Amino acid sequence: MRMSEQARRFRLTRGAPQPEPRPEPEPEAIVRIGEAKRASNGVLKATLGSCVGIGLLWRSRGRCALAHCLLPDAPPSGGPLSAFGARYVEHALPVLFRLLEIERGAHGELEAVLVGGASLAKLGRGAAGQIGQHNVEAARARLAEAGIRIVLEQTGGVRGWQIMLDAAQMLYSAREIAVPHDRMTSPDEASYGHGRTR
Repeated sequence: MRMSEQARRFRLTRGAPQPEPRPEPEPEAIVRIGEAKRASNGVLKATLGSCVGIGLLWRSRGRCALAHCLLPDAPPSGGPLSAFGARYVEHALPVLFRLLEIERGAHGELEAVLVGGASLAKLGRGAAGQIGQHNVEAARARLAEAGIRIVLEQTGGVRGWQIMLDAAQMLYSAREIAVPHDRMTSPDEASYGHGRTR
């Protein structure tokens, strides 16, 4: 009696180890102002004006994280770090390290993507109009202090930016976009520099 093709296949595969199912892809996550998020199998995105996006990729662990920072420095009378999240560049890296669960000795394994910091006409020519530049400079300094190499930097300009990190493929990208200025500014940005001392 001739064995059917279906039965033959079952006999050949019966008892053989089956491949593990692939994890379901994580949904695309939008990282909004002051937020930081981590992904292991999905995509992180942020739309930036004068804000700066700091992305970290940890290839050996298949993790990435993205912070969307509004201003370079927290006010002197601020509170504990946890109260700020990624609103300020000076707090962003510790928050990202915590999300990635990375030890200090492994910081050199990380790659950084730095995007944003546009000069928006709506903010004027004073200190507020230079927020983007200050954000970028602060981010560069913090990354250098931590010994993290910047593999992509797309900053400045007079339009918006979009940053994307793909954790599943460990890819990153940045592109310049046209976004209405009222969607890329906040009261904190507009008042930046007023009564501020160094």
